Amino acid sequence: MTMTTPMQEVKVFYRAHNKGSNEGALQDCQTAGYQALFMPQAADARIEGKLPWNQWVTTPSIRATGIPTGEQEAFTIYWHQPTAFATPEGITAAKTKGLVNGAGRLDQTAFDTIYSFAAAQNPHLIIPHRKLLELTSGPITLKAAATDSRVIAMLDGQERVARYLPAHAQAYSTKTIGVWHSDDLNHESPLARLLFLGYLDSGGLFGNGFLSFNGRFAGVRNASAEGATQKIAAPTTTQTIVNPTLETLLETLQPFIAPNSREAVEAELRKLYQP
Repeated sequence: MTMTTPMQEVKVFYRAHNKGSNEGALQDCQTAGYQALFMPQAADARIEGKLPWNQWVTTPSIRATGIPTGEQEAFTIYWHQPTAFATPEGITAAKTKGLVNGAGRLDQTAFDTIYSFAAAQNPHLIIPHRKLLELTSGPITLKAAATDSRVIAMLDGQERVARYLPAHAQAYSTKTIGVWHSDDLNHESPLARLLFLGYLDSGGLFGNGFLSFNGRFAGVRNASAEGATQKIAAPTTTQTIVNPTLETLLETLQPFIAPNSREAVEAELRKLYQP
């Protein structure tokens, strides 16, 4: 099914770090009947003029770092679908467990599942950690950003990168953009951080924020709150929506899942397919 729809009206929900922080802002968003925009959709909202360029925005997208079960090296994954960190309860639980340099601990099975999905369907979201550490964390030229693996991952594809960077250049009258990351490799467990859009040319795209920071989520009305399903998409593009069966998905992912992790990954996937 392919369809094109304009993005809905966007509303912003803010909490200071001492008044509820990220989990509080996200709770306000959900309680009001809004769905928080992931990083790519927040970027679309800026391009469309639905979000201001002079205000940073938190998103439930994450940057997760760890060693997938069965792999010999670490990877960083930029993920734009629901995880525990897309819920107030999940953020609160991560804080309770103890943050590591501002990052939350991510369950190994959840990390393995994300890695398997990304490897099978969206490999551009995965960056070998050793490659990530070779990149500059800070302002880079827009020309360099156009092919930067972090930018492509954070904005979920080259097409959006080609639309966002010119809009960024025009908004700030600049030839640079900040692209930020941190070294989150921890051998005790995978670590994850929320992604957010900064402001000004040096702000740019952040993947190194603390879960204990202030929270400012942008959301659109939930489909259930309006009694109809509406797809968030840029008005100038089309989007193909594919819903594979669980069996098809498991068969597709099998080559990417370590044998000793298959039962755990299958159990997590079955939860997603429960009515």
